[in-house]
Amino acid sequence: MESDTRVGVAGVAGVAADAAAVDAAPKRKAWRDSWRPGPMPRQTAAPAGGGAVYGLGMMGALVYYLRSAETGRDYVLAFPRASVWPALIVYKLLKHFYG
Repeated sequence: MESDTRVGVAGVAGVAADAAAVDAAPKRKAWRDSWRPGPMPRQTAAPAGGGAVYGLGMMGALVYYLRSAETGRDYVLAFPRASVWPALIVYKLLKHFYG
């Protein structure tokens, strides 16, 4: 019989402990804030969309210049030509439009 009394006391103590844990639980956020896990992270870097397009264009120009090269000098000049091709295009377009 003593074991029944001890279980009963432990059960009451367990219920009291559960009630205290429920009271100590954090309050729920409002529905509009429930999707956000915490403060928004600060954006430290800019998107690199333009750099990726320029890099792809440079690789394409390098492949073009290397495939059309016939001499060793053409192979060596393929790298500088591939890196400055946008400036050459702008120069030729401005020369075409403004004479």
